[in-house]
Amino acid sequence: MAGPAHVLEAATPAFFAAIGGGRRERTGVPPGELMPELKAQGFLGLLDQVYRSGERHVGRDSRVVIGAADQAREAYFDFTCEARRDAAGNIVGVRMIGVETTQVKHARRQAAEQRALLEPIARQAPLPEVLEGMCPVIDEVCRRSWTFAGGGSGERR
Repeated sequence: MAGPAHVLEAATPAFFAAIGGGRRERTGVPPGELMPELKAQGFLGLLDQVYRSGERHVGRDSRVVIGAADQAREAYFDFTCEARRDAAGNIVGVRMIGVETTQVKHARRQAAEQRALLEPIARQAPLPEVLEGMCPVIDEVCRRSWTFAGGGSGERR
């Protein structure tokens, strides 16, 4: 992004897909024009801060609402913003590199919910019966791993 207005000079197809594609697939405009919803979420101010200070900003699992009204979707990103400098060291823009982590965030949330449901069940399960059922499965996994690792027919010595 160039200058204090952060005019978008270039972006990847993945970026345009993440922000909704269609009419948003254009360069030569500031991000606030492409995605007006970013202003209220503080992201345009963040670009201003990086541009003014020259200090890098790293965001992890940052929540962004993309789109407006009934077209809005919640997304999560890991990203880094850093100042772009010319040969003399003057700040001429901001570079942002990021990856959408929405699917990872949702998978972690779902795993935590499942764990919360399963832990009480596991705590109430009778240990001898659980171990008796697990032992044959563990033996089979070990046999297959041994065979896969080149240990022969599955018989360990």
